[in-house]
Amino acid sequence: MTTPTKFFHDRSILLLLIINSIITVTGVLFVLFHLDASKGSTYIVQCRMCDTAAHEFQGGSAFDMSSFIFFMLISFVLSLLISRRVYNERRTLSLSVLVMCGLLGIFALIVSYSLFSLR
Repeated sequence: MTTPTKFFHDRSILLLLIINSIITVTGVLFVLFHLDASKGSTYIVQCRMCDTAAHEFQGGSAFDMSSFIFFMLISFVLSLLISRRVYNERRTLSLSVLVMCGLLGIFALIVSYSLFSLR
């Protein structure tokens, strides 16, 4: 079995890139659609001491919530660059970088959903 020499010609790489781009676009659109000024300008961005009975929530602005957008976009672009650079030497490492990016995107989507649901 031969390994493809081109990064964008590998079917596994393309599948993971499509999955990561869908997760990233979904996360970005989710955060953009839930930024609503009619409910107030304060968002819950942190939960301090959530393991005890006393929950202490830290408020923030819409810019703090939009940092999820920047995080998802930067992690997608960096994983693409790292995966492309590593591909010629180790294909499996390149695939694992893309899988980890997908997991990071899913975790960011879950955390942003939970913070928006507390509002």
